[in-house]
Amino acid sequence: MARIRYMIEDVDQAITFYTRHLGFTLEFNASPAVAQVTRGDLHLLLSGPQSSGARPLPDGQRPSPGGWNRLIIEVEHLPAVMETLK
Repeated sequence: MARIRYMIEDVDQAITFYTRHLGFTLEFNASPAVAQVTRGDLHLLLSGPQSSGARPLPDGQRPSPGGWNRLIIEVEHLPAVMETLK
């Protein structure tokens, strides 16, 4: 099992994206702060700007979406998923 915290801008929008387009199941929703979606053994914690994960770091910087995060999601037919996401 893998648990990943992923910083996002909008929890509700992320829930819709992961459940509707990538086959995740919503486990809990504490929007606008945080939600958890799962797919197989992957538990993805979607942390919005109001989550505890967005608190300032000791140097004052605030964690934010983007950066060098990488999340790999296996799909059965990549071209079909890409077409759906367009």
